[in-house]
Amino acid sequence: GQSIFWAMDRSQDATFTLKNYERRGLKGLVNYRYMLSETSYGELAMGFLRDRVFGNDERLNAFRAPNEAGQPLNRWFAKYEHYLDLPEGYIHRLQINNASDLQYGKDFPLETRNHGDSVMENRMSLTKNSGGHHFSVDSSYYVNLLQYDPISSNNDSVQRLPELRYAKTYAKLLDSDWLYNLDINSTNFARGDFSYDDMNARYDPNGPNDRHLAAGPDPVCDTADWYNNKDCVRVRDGVFDPYTDLLRAGNRLDLRGSITRSYRFGGFFDIIPKLSYRETTYQFNIDENPQNTRRFIRTEIANKMLFSRVFGDVSNLQSKRYKHEIQPEVTLTAIPWLSHPAHPFFGFQQEVPAFSQENISDSDLNNPYGLQFDFTDRVYDRKLVTVGITNKITQKRWRGGAPEYRQIFFWKLAQSYDFYQQEAPGQGVRQPLSDFLSDLRVTVDNFEVYSRANYFPYQRVTNASTRLRYNFPTGDFLQVAHVQNFRNIAPGLDVDPGRRTEDY
Repeated sequence: GQSIFWAMDRSQDATFTLKNYERRGLKGLVNYRYMLSETSYGELAMGFLRDRVFGNDERLNAFRAPNEAGQPLNRWFAKYEHYLDLPEGYIHRLQINNASDLQYGKDFPLETRNHGDSVMENRMSLTKNSGGHHFSVDSSYYVNLLQYDPISSNNDSVQRLPELRYAKTYAKLLDSDWLYNLDINSTNFARGDFSYDDMNARYDPNGPNDRHLAAGPDPVCDTADWYNNKDCVRVRDGVFDPYTDLLRAGNRLDLRGSITRSYRFGGFFDIIPKLSYRETTYQFNIDENPQNTRRFIRTEIANKMLFSRVFGDVSNLQSKRYKHEIQPEVTLTAIPWLSHPAHPFFGFQQEVPAFSQENISDSDLNNPYGLQFDFTDRVYDRKLVTVGITNKITQKRWRGGAPEYRQIFFWKLAQSYDFYQQEAPGQGVRQPLSDFLSDLRVTVDNFEVYSRANYFPYQRVTNASTRLRYNFPTGDFLQVAHVQNFRNIAPGLDVDPGRRTEDY
């Protein structure tokens, strides 16, 4: 390869590259960067290649006509982002990352820089923060990389188009010591395909579940991995079945407000009560039961203690010092009032307990509560006690005659017990203990460690992610990471060791 760098002026430059692959062919690359001010900048990168090798790929040719096998394909990528400080305190962000096929990021990882991701995210937002208020318009377009056909369409991906948000940070309620906040969020979930998916079967509470997208044209395609077979296609009957099918698009309006205050005793013990109200309204593109509204009141009381000690030469004002803090806490959470009419969007069992640290995952498809848009759709922490302890070390050092503070050590351990799940009538498997959380962050000079682990006591497995990074003074870094993940962790089900994935 050969590159030409052009410094156009003090605020913009461009790099043009010709790169020849002995087998693939000749690729052209362009990179353009600019700065409009000290805080506004942008970068564009593009590339094009008529690839002679990709046409022989087995994964690709499994979905092409036999006479097309071996034919070269045009492959390209486009990556752009900018951050613009606008008048009146507005900020505009744009991120574009797209490619000709789903395998491009694997073949050329230094260009799209998303190898290993599940999606290519394209996002645009306009935000304004002022005087304790936040306004934003945000949209995301996701390219699904988890499809077997590398040139398949993207019609089944769910997009956020758009998301509108207003938030008021905590402020004094009249002249009292109480604080209040407000958060209003409206999100439209859209897709190019149907607003619902036809599933092969409904959830069966008395038997094993293997729910998946309905496929045909014959019974050979009635398996969860039918998309690996080029002769199988999705089957639609054109009618939404509330007992079987899965809603994938709609509009959600979420309103949250709360009041809280802190009571301190003895200088180290805090009691923090909190009262919240939440209302969420859904609108779906179906004829029967197109709307649903959930309302509830949440009460919470947190009990925190803080023990701290300062280490270092306290006699020298400008010496390096460290402050060690230990903060044990117990939080009690309950929802004394809930109004939520049943709706097929929320699955076979409407009132399923959930912990606030849980995630939405593929395993939810074969659970009684089904699969929703994201965690906002869950009613979590119904009647819960959470016990945790946090260790923090903060460093104080002097730079140029001014003090500089930074947190060099953070480690939080926490676990919850769900009384609602233990006591709820008709509840099948009772597993009230949440996963045990360990969250560790260490930053010492140029070295960083981040490790997060979730141990599931009933399944006796651990999902863990660990990253070690060294930052060079030039701004470059060297990083090694390991991620272990067990899929389909669900109450009452043993974990199949074969469902473990590891990334290095």
